[in-house]
Amino acid sequence: MKTPASEDRFDNLPDDLARVGAHRAPKSSRSGLIGFAWSALATFVLVSVAMFTLVFVTGTITLDGILPVASATPSATSTKSVKATIDPSVMVNVINASGVDGAATRIADQLTSDGVLIGTKSNSSDVVEKTMVYYGDPAVEGAAKGVARALGAGAETERTPAYAGAAAKITVVVGSSYFQTSAPVAPAEPTETPN
Repeated sequence: MKTPASEDRFDNLPDDLARVGAHRAPKSSRSGLIGFAWSALATFVLVSVAMFTLVFVTGTITLDGILPVASATPSATSTKSVKATIDPSVMVNVINASGVDGAATRIADQLTSDGVLIGTKSNSSDVVEKTMVYYGDPAVEGAAKGVARALGAGAETERTPAYAGAAAKITVVVGSSYFQTSAPVAPAEPTETPN
């Protein structure tokens, strides 16, 4: 025969506690929001890792959309001729798109010895033929022509909005034809340096 249990402190709980069982409390109104936040964070981390893997690890970074593509229609040029100058205050980025290892560093060193301020040096997975000097601001056209003259080897200048947001006002894209000439072409006229 069973003996009745003696009373303890849990037998005399007030009715207004709204508890079910000894250790349960009502659900918080924020518990759904916290679960959603954790889910969103986990999704963001997984997507970031997947994008990093696809883009950086597999080597699929290209300069599509960054390197300007030559258009069939010529761009409007001013009738006023701008003199080529070396402006040591205008930063120049150098991109190696020649397929030749170390070209960005060699070109940057050459330009530095000519008084050009070098920003970043980088390599492109794309290979282009022509060496181009791109600029976006018409105020640095003379400096862009000075960089092209310092490069020689048929380097051409082109005004384009493609690099307008870059810290450097001028971007040199070294093409494979740069290394097919025997030596850089000497300047036709002396280069001026602004005071």
